[in-house]
Amino acid sequence: MIGFLILAHADPVHLERLSSALRPHPVFVHLDRKTKLDNRWRAARAEFVEPRIPVYWGGVSQVHATLRLMRRAYDSQPSISHFVMLSGACYPLKHIDELKQFIEAEPDRCHMKYHRVDTAPRLSDALLNRRHRDSILPWWLTSRSRSFRQVERILRKTYEVTSRPLGARRWPFTSPAYHGSAYWALPRASVAYILDRAASPTGQQLLSFLAGSMACDEFFFHTILASSPFSKYATGEIPYQGALYPSA
Repeated sequence: MIGFLILAHADPVHLERLSSALRPHPVFVHLDRKTKLDNRWRAARAEFVEPRIPVYWGGVSQVHATLRLMRRAYDSQPSISHFVMLSGACYPLKHIDELKQFIEAEPDRCHMKYHRVDTAPRLSDALLNRRHRDSILPWWLTSRSRSFRQVERILRKTYEVTSRPLGARRWPFTSPAYHGSAYWALPRASVAYILDRAASPTGQQLLSFLAGSMACDEFFFHTILASSPFSKYATGEIPYQGALYPSA
């Protein structure tokens, strides 16, 4: 059985269609706390993970929300053999049975590609230069007022500009950092490993460091998996071929 993990923040009608298309497999949704969980959302055939947290694009909040999804799905249904990460904007192009057959053909395969960060200056910039993508003002304030959202954007930019004279941070770990897509498909054993590592002192240190990076969820899971015994089962490391983020 596949467990689908979805980060959503908008379009409850699409989520209802998506969750129906993924059945009979269980679907777990983390709905951004800034979005009201009303009957439009509850029409989806899915379990909404609680407690919810406010999620910000590019912020470490995306990692925390993903870990909550992983933990809930892992603990609640031992029959789930594989976990697939999606966004609320995804939709399958083929019947879900084809995905099941594809995954079951190589049950130990970790479908996660990644780049080694120190081979790509643009990725190093996203990882090491100081950024703040999560909330500065209370989420309930910025979610209700466009003016406060603008103030928060200004505060974020001010932080980044004033931090530049400090220079890039040093990577504090002996193993290298890796970067890849936020969407992946992993077998149960590798998910258990990631959850354990995330809860460890080293995992917490990694989370703390990435809180000052851009797009933390594109570094956190890949760095853990690439440095684990499961790396030999991963789709694996691929050459970096282009800029993903602006340097400014």
